[in-house]
Amino acid sequence: RDSSLTIRAGGVARPFRHTSKSWREPILNLPRSFILKRISDHLVANMLFAGLVAVLYEGLKVKALIAFWPTAMVAHTLLGTALGLLLVFRTNAAYDRFWEGRKLWGSLINTSRAIVMMLSNYVTKLDPLAAAQCLRLYAAFPWVFMRHLRGGKFLLNTRDCATTEVHAVEGLLKSPIFETCRCQPQQIVNLIDRIVAAAYAKNPRSNPELIAERASLIEMFVRLADIVGACERIIKTPVPESYTRHTSRFLSFWCFTLPIVLIPTLGTWWMLAATLFVTWSLLSIEEIGHSIEDPFLDPKENPGSLPLEGMCVGISMEANEALRLRGLAAVDINK
Repeated sequence: RDSSLTIRAGGVARPFRHTSKSWREPILNLPRSFILKRISDHLVANMLFAGLVAVLYEGLKVKALIAFWPTAMVAHTLLGTALGLLLVFRTNAAYDRFWEGRKLWGSLINTSRAIVMMLSNYVTKLDPLAAAQCLRLYAAFPWVFMRHLRGGKFLLNTRDCATTEVHAVEGLLKSPIFETCRCQPQQIVNLIDRIVAAAYAKNPRSNPELIAERASLIEMFVRLADIVGACERIIKTPVPESYTRHTSRFLSFWCFTLPIVLIPTLGTWWMLAATLFVTWSLLSIEEIGHSIEDPFLDPKENPGSLPLEGMCVGISMEANEALRLRGLAAVDINK
């Protein structure tokens, strides 16, 4: 071990990742599984039907079940492969949306760092008050954006406006337009752009460096608008309903008829156990696709969503750090 290397606090915080040694925890946590709670109604219905099949087969000796068995066995074998492929395609489609959402927020983080750098290094030289206002507004931007993606709005001068970063810029946002507009994060970007434009307008426009700086900021603001629009597209364009409904119907019929296929060979009790396990497995796969289809929901309501709060904290911290490093933290932005 190299004693000259010192590990300090900070850097990139790595989230928990499952390894082969943590196999016990998922099994022990199964009764508290979010996915299990979501599929519990469907699972109970399947098991009740399996119990009915067991009563008909063992108690009432319904011979039709035995006569139907060869046909059901062949049908399940043929359709099982098709069902598996359909579930894979459905889950992959949902994961593509989840991963696209994560890439968009990664792009937002990178763009935010560039914007904070430009505001801190260049706009501060032109107009410290304008730089302070823009950095405060940008610290509030990710929180307003997150609330927007989750279907809500910030209302000023109310308890709803509880986020510190948003509360700090209430004086700049006081406008009927902000509270009633369709896209509050875009309004913040527009306000920052207007403040920056006013700061650059006070200086000679013939300076090529100022022209290049202003052009770079405009390009970054346009990139923000693209990210906002792309995230809205994910929310407003769900997986086609016909695809989702057909997968659900196919899976339901396949699982409901599974006990008829299994009971002649496994018997009652083993049939019930196998039906429970197979049905739980397939319904869980389908539900995982549903849970990650919209990656911007609140993780408290949908644990499969992206941890947007942590990303918002990171963006706000960088804007606030720039304020402190430039000595702008104490500037009254409401002048």
